[in-house]
Amino acid sequence: MPARVLVIQHIPDDHLNEMAGPLGDAGLVVETWFAPRRDTPARDITEYDGVISLGALIGVHDEPDHPWVPTERKLLEQAIVHRIPTLGICFGSQLLASVGGAEVRHDDSQEVGWFRIDMDPATASDPLLASLGPEPLVFLHHHDTFGAPPAGAVLGRTERANQVVRIGETAWGMQFHLEAGPGAILSWLAMFEDDIRTLGGDPTALVAQTLLQWKDYRAMSVGVANAFGRLAAANFAQR
Repeated sequence: MPARVLVIQHIPDDHLNEMAGPLGDAGLVVETWFAPRRDTPARDITEYDGVISLGALIGVHDEPDHPWVPTERKLLEQAIVHRIPTLGICFGSQLLASVGGAEVRHDDSQEVGWFRIDMDPATASDPLLASLGPEPLVFLHHHDTFGAPPAGAVLGRTERANQVVRIGETAWGMQFHLEAGPGAILSWLAMFEDDIRTLGGDPTALVAQTLLQWKDYRAMSVGVANAFGRLAAANFAQR
């Protein structure tokens, strides 16, 4: 039986993107659960060696209106208990922070665009985050943010909001879309052009920055995906 990673997807245009290939290269079987369409994943959470939860168009505060959110919350809780390597991205990071006891709230700043993250010095030796360096330039597109979790630690910030969180020793969340390649980012910039202008941003400048930044960003994405693959493979070897 090969090592398996569960990917939890919530909307069609936010998927593994740049992270899919490195996970396959690591010899992992990737199984995707499209949460709004299926009640549960194909397997029990203990049969997976890694879990990745992606972005969504809702927030944690919308949980009562979406039956799949409490199901996913329980899965993330179980993954933490069983020490299964887990990564939450954007909405996934917010739900993971909530599982760790953090407050998740609407963020009026609504960061959209390229921002530098001030990483905690401890991430220099972190098994998942070390390759990001002390001040990675990342693409953010979020409307909510999280506080400090009692069951974890905040490991990265911008001036406006917390951006990186760790819950326990085997679960990490990042608000930025490290999985997104240039095609996805350009699509989002077009889809949300009016919102970006309302927030005072310049979509044309963001397009130009994306086309300059994409190779470095892909390298960052591949670095974290490779690290996650190693964590999942090690978890498989210990089972």
